[in-house]
Amino acid sequence: MRRSVTCRTLTFAVALFALAGCRSQPATSCTGFREVALTPAGTVALIGADRAAAERAIGNDANGRRLGCW
Repeated sequence: MRRSVTCRTLTFAVALFALAGCRSQPATSCTGFREVALTPAGTVALIGADRAAAERAIGNDANGRRLGCW
């Protein structure tokens, strides 16, 4: 019985921490982010040279716009 109560208490605590992590992020979450701002030709060249890096740059820009950083 005691083990069941402990397990439920821990599960509840973990659920609270998980929900706390889902709240919206403040404007200070933009700290350290900069827009990549590649030219169209630069984007095409980067995709040709390193597709994964191009996807990270595009994702960075999309995330910055979503957070309202730029």
